[in-house]
Amino acid sequence: MNDWHKEWEENLKKEGFNYFVLKMEDLFNACDEFQLAEFNDMLKTYNTYRETFDKPVNNYWIVNMDEPYANQVKELIEKNKGVKL
Repeated sequence: MNDWHKEWEENLKKEGFNYFVLKMEDLFNACDEFQLAEFNDMLKTYNTYRETFDKPVNNYWIVNMDEPYANQVKELIEKNKGVKL
């Protein structure tokens, strides 16, 4: 990691950011084919890196709270985990 990467990471962490979350529809509309191919290659590199440390590939469900199904997801989580969101 070079100095620019370290500085960027430090600045993001100072701001309280630990994750990148991208909405696929917006990403696909914002990028051309070349950029999407590069992004796909980066994801493969990232997953290969994690696998070298016996870490699973990250899988997340991101729920935008203004989507029509958000309340159903929230109720399901609360029911199964016994927590209030």
